[in-house]
Amino acid sequence: MNKAIKMSSTQVNLFRLGRHCLSRRFNLPDPAYIASRMCGAQAQVLSAAEMSIGTRAEGMVASHVKHALLKERRLIKTWAMRGTLHLLATEDLPLYVAALGRPLRQNVARWLDRRGLDHHASDKLSDAILKALKAGPLTRKELATQVCRLSGADAAEWIEHSWGGVVKCIALEGHVCFGPNHGNNTTYVRVDKWVGDSERISDNAGNMPQDETSMELIRRYLKVYGPADMRDYCAWSGLRVREAKGPWQALEDELVPINADRRSLWLLAEDIDALDATKLKPNIVRLLPNFDSYLLAHKDKDHIVHKDYYKQIYRSAGWIAPVILTNGYAVGTWSYRRKSNRIQIELAPFEPLESNVWNMAKAEAEDLGRFLNTECEVMLA
Repeated sequence: MNKAIKMSSTQVNLFRLGRHCLSRRFNLPDPAYIASRMCGAQAQVLSAAEMSIGTRAEGMVASHVKHALLKERRLIKTWAMRGTLHLLATEDLPLYVAALGRPLRQNVARWLDRRGLDHHASDKLSDAILKALKAGPLTRKELATQVCRLSGADAAEWIEHSWGGVVKCIALEGHVCFGPNHGNNTTYVRVDKWVGDSERISDNAGNMPQDETSMELIRRYLKVYGPADMRDYCAWSGLRVREAKGPWQALEDELVPINADRRSLWLLAEDIDALDATKLKPNIVRLLPNFDSYLLAHKDKDHIVHKDYYKQIYRSAGWIAPVILTNGYAVGTWSYRRKSNRIQIELAPFEPLESNVWNMAKAEAEDLGRFLNTECEVMLA
């Protein structure tokens, strides 16, 4: 094993910012490219996922993300890492299905079984769901009604839950994803009807050996979130250590050990020169929305936030607050609300900010107004 290379946590943070298109934004408003590069944007709050993608590219507006999702369909909304909703680049779906689908689906299946739905009943409902969705998008209630008619079973309990139920199992196999909302109601669609080449996606996923796809997903993870260790990868992906250990160890020849503030981490060997060349620049200030992937990619969060302020970001029931980020480190939170034809953004630093950092945070808030195509008022909370 090579001797660990020592790096400061500041240098590591700045390197990660660059890989996230947060130190220098991507120069084209291409939502699918950004989603692919950041390995998906968590999307149980869709507007937050749109902001996550938008803050990483110059000139992007919310309508660009919506267009990529609903018109071009180069983005797809489905369950992925940790069994949570994400916006993924559609072309990346086979990789995520092959690398994560089986173990994450098994987690859902065990949950269903403990609540009285065994795998035979689940498979029966799954077949009926795919038949029902053949005609096009259906809301949860519409889908439950159609599945009851087709299967003869009362399916409402297993379909109408917001966490997905049986639909989540099929989505993790790459067959179902989210469609356009009908009013305030979520819809589901078959991937083959929605993006037009689900057979290619399903076939690709089925033909990709899980160890190889798992190794490729680890490479992509380390490319944007590294340096990191296997615990970090498991926290990000939702896999157990025993599920990730084999592929991780198979990559050892491609990895270089990094010591950052007495933590033993790993980086792709091909990226070591880029990490070494990372230099401290003038302050980089960004506003990250709820559940931004930068905040969720590592098991320990001490490189992001001081322990005294941890619970102001990582809140109860899994809620992740929006943050003011300076050089990769959280220095406050922020929030916004709509007031008639404008938005009001409140910045809440943990401690008083230097004037230049405050001005940059204020400029970022005003840029959020541009992204949302609305007038913006910035306030100190």
